[in-house]
Amino acid sequence: MRVARKVSELRKDYIASYLRSQIFQLQCVLKNIEDSDNLNEKQVQELLNKVRRGFYQFRTSYN
Repeated sequence: MRVARKVSELRKDYIASYLRSQIFQLQCVLKNIEDSDNLNEKQVQELLNKVRRGFYQFRTSYN
């Protein structure tokens, strides 16, 4: 059985900072999508994969 542990203040700051950076990254992706007249599916996929990789790296470093 896995016991839940309390999250330290430093860890909370790390999580909050990371999520803020991802919000910024997602806003940039959204702006690129909205502002581009010639955006193709490959470009969208690359941008979303970059965000996905970031979340994956965060999850693996957090555990």
